[in-house]
Amino acid sequence: MSDAVTLSLAARPDHVLLADCIAADRFAGLDAKEIAELPVMHGGRPATLGEFFTIRGGHSSGLGRRRSSSPDSRRR
Repeated sequence: MSDAVTLSLAARPDHVLLADCIAADRFAGLDAKEIAELPVMHGGRPATLGEFFTIRGGHSSGLGRRRSSSPDSRRR
């Protein structure tokens, strides 16, 4: 079991990304591969969390996020 699951933005979404699956209680019993397979909606179409985020950790009730230092990934 890791201390926390960390999500790092791997690909900037071109459209609105709805990721209601991002919740510590949802990740609690899952490993990184299973978390990456969780469903999201991207521009009204189904996708997976792993298409947009690199996931580290698993089987944890803690959740962290890492911001990219790339100027292209920042929202204004």
